[in-house]
Amino acid sequence: MRVLFFGLGSIGRRHLHNLKTVLEERNISADIEAFRSGIKIDNDFTDIKMIYSEKELADYYDLVFITNPTNQHYTVLKMLFERTDFFFIEKPVFEDIRDIEEFLSKNNQCYVACPLRHKKIYLKLKEIVANNTIYSARVIASSYLPEWRESDYRTSYSAKSNQGGGVELDCIHEIDYISDLFGIPIMSQSNIQKISNLEINSNDHASYILDYGDKVIDVHLDYYGKHTQRNIELISNENFYKVDFISNTITVNGVVDEVIPEERNDFYLREMNYFLDIVFNKKKNINTLQDSLDTLKIAKGYI
Repeated sequence: MRVLFFGLGSIGRRHLHNLKTVLEERNISADIEAFRSGIKIDNDFTDIKMIYSEKELADYYDLVFITNPTNQHYTVLKMLFERTDFFFIEKPVFEDIRDIEEFLSKNNQCYVACPLRHKKIYLKLKEIVANNTIYSARVIASSYLPEWRESDYRTSYSAKSNQGGGVELDCIHEIDYISDLFGIPIMSQSNIQKISNLEINSNDHASYILDYGDKVIDVHLDYYGKHTQRNIELISNENFYKVDFISNTITVNGVVDEVIPEERNDFYLREMNYFLDIVFNKKKNINTLQDSLDTLKIAKGYI
């Protein structure tokens, strides 16, 4: 099997490590190449081929991972569309709305990353939603960008709107799982802007009111929160639930009801296994190219 990674930053490295782990577990051999934007010595990956020119790209790859900056995803997808049958595309799919008509022939073969949906606690959240009448929910993802990024946050892609940075894109996980839980809203209101003193030119605040007719979902995303939070609160006809993705706890009416611990990389490994099941076992793709574009429309405030 021949595999190409287009981009090998922090998330690309995670996916590469996990792919190698899962392939070894499945006893599948692979020749892996990585397209790099500049010549770099990389002692972590001496067993893969580094390429630095489009002329070095093969005519066909079994799998292509698009893990470079968001604003380059569309160009890479277009360039490699006829050279592979299966894509793993890092979230968000694009930096803005794009016409994907020419790609829809492989819609189900393009998986767009949605790692939160592979957490054990998320499966419990789906059960709560399925077994209750939900009237409203509050979602928050709040973190402090200077402490989030390992390098200088001011030089990260998150800080640069022209690279696809901005909290509405970085934290699209929340919009993604709300779309999975409840579908596309009838209508929404959004407020997306830069309001803090962070030294960035991307948006550090995004809030949404998503109207489903029988329920309303409030979503708050920010880069400036000094207390990291990632949770959803749900008000049902019978109970008040809080699902915390950081502590991996489920609280019912103010009392911790369940703790579902797992290591950070566990759900990324589960996601990689899932993607390979799409490839080899024809498993249903839960986040196609079209699905991810619909989610992006909400995140950008177009719905």
